Amino acid sequence: MARISGKSTDIYIDHFQYDTYANSFTFTISPSLPEVTAFADEGATFVEGKPNFTLDLNAFFDGADNQSDEITSGIESGSSQVLVVPSGLTTGNIGYDMTTQLSSRGIDNPVDGATALNVSSQGTSSSARSMVLYTPSQTPFDGTGAVAASRVDTGSTSPLGSRAAGTIKTATLRITAVSGSGTATVKIQDSSNAGWADGTGFSDFLAFAQISAVGTQTVNTTDAMDRYLQINVTQYAGFTNVTCLVTLGIEVG
Repeated sequence: MARISGKSTDIYIDHFQYDTYANSFTFTISPSLPEVTAFADEGATFVEGKPNFTLDLNAFFDGADNQSDEITSGIESGSSQVLVVPSGLTTGNIGYDMTTQLSSRGIDNPVDGATALNVSSQGTSSSARSMVLYTPSQTPFDGTGAVAASRVDTGSTSPLGSRAAGTIKTATLRITAVSGSGTATVKIQDSSNAGWADGTGFSDFLAFAQISAVGTQTVNTTDAMDRYLQINVTQYAGFTNVTCLVTLGIEVG
């Protein structure tokens, strides 16, 4: 089995890259098992409910604008979109998308060491096991059209979960940088065609709202999803280029 170095991990809080500060993380998913034992039961009886999760981040403190302290303070609202990709941001790699709310934030400042920022957060919705479709290190968008470098095969037996109708598919678009002023619209398309690598058979699956600046947005659907995915920029005006991170996953539980 391949061993994954912790140095490969990428972490984003909204559209901010956070792994540049972090030195460890712990992501825990726990099933909810309320007891429903009745007097007539021969033993304890439990019913499995929706899983919940927690995320702990240990990082270095930086109090400057848009740095680690300010980024984590934004989790307090309960609407921050957090992404953890243990094996690193490469198209096709698996990570976890989640919405979290701060439960504790502490600053540790020993005399003989660096100032640390330790954050714990609680999930506010189901997490999604996601696949990376596009990364900020890839070529920025500079016009309309299908993005060939984003094409992925989610597998004959999907590692994300069931692609059938009814499961919740969650897509997140993080615009990490823009050059110039303008607007753009990004869609995720899917295909069942075996010739997918050539862009064959793709049709619209999910559409993000039009963007005009850096930021993060998430969209959901319970529609059935085909095996092959790609990004398509369907509207583009004014920008010189746009750098982004796109993931799509299926909610756990």
